[in-house]
Amino acid sequence: LLEEMEENGVSIAFILTLGSYITNSFVIETSEKYPQLKAVVGIEKNKSEGIRNLKEWISSGAIALKIHPNADNETLTSPQYKALIEIATNSGLPIILQPHNAQSRLIHGTSENWHPIQFAPWFSRYKSTQFILAHLNLHAPQEAFQLMEQYPNIHADISWQPAETIGEGVRRLGESRFLLGSGWPFLGNNMRVTLNRV
Repeated sequence: LLEEMEENGVSIAFILTLGSYITNSFVIETSEKYPQLKAVVGIEKNKSEGIRNLKEWISSGAIALKIHPNADNETLTSPQYKALIEIATNSGLPIILQPHNAQSRLIHGTSENWHPIQFAPWFSRYKSTQFILAHLNLHAPQEAFQLMEQYPNIHADISWQPAETIGEGVRRLGESRFLLGSGWPFLGNNMRVTLNRV
């Protein structure tokens, strides 16, 4: 990742947790070792411990919270999510949401689909919180565009999206609502591909 960042002129990258595959302790320790990599933490297997530790992760350099209902095996009304969102909101942390209409049961735990409209109560309730829709809602970016037009506290990353979709988003919402994302390493050398699309 560091080599690819240097090759493509990218100075900072977010590294995200992924269920039990990529842990919070790993992203925190990695970000401490490499300042150009910023830690994004998520819910822990021991969920009550995760709530207690979020403040510690923030003090250790975590810059965002990731919520992935399928990988977390949580519902949107769970008390764990409520506690984590309120800590993130009070600390000024953005929240990366993983709505998706395509899931891998092996990686994500359940096969239930999550659409961004299901998060709308959060967008309304936590107006000061910046939410980021991962992958611009992947296979259904139009759903993301509609919500972003309605809620100014939503952003999206453009990873895995074609140039036409990125262009439409910028025309409709302005370039400041979108973040560069590569989805590295799942698509291989995708950082250069994404930069070319931009």
